[in-house]
Amino acid sequence: MEKNLRKAWQNRTPVTIIYKNEQDVFTKRTILITKIENEYIHAYCYLRQQFRTFRMHNILSALPATIYYGQHLSYL
Repeated sequence: MEKNLRKAWQNRTPVTIIYKNEQDVFTKRTILITKIENEYIHAYCYLRQQFRTFRMHNILSALPATIYYGQHLSYL
């Protein structure tokens, strides 16, 4: 999974993740990674429409994404 995240970051392509927050709430998000540092992923979150920081160990899955809510994703 970390390999998928790094590849998406290098290629500037969106990735869909399943994320568990600190309150054990699961969400599915499509993100565009802007930076990976240590255990953190900095990314634009299309669900929240803002930049967010994610803990890598809370990302349960990561797959390439090309379409989100029926629209092609634009790059930042």
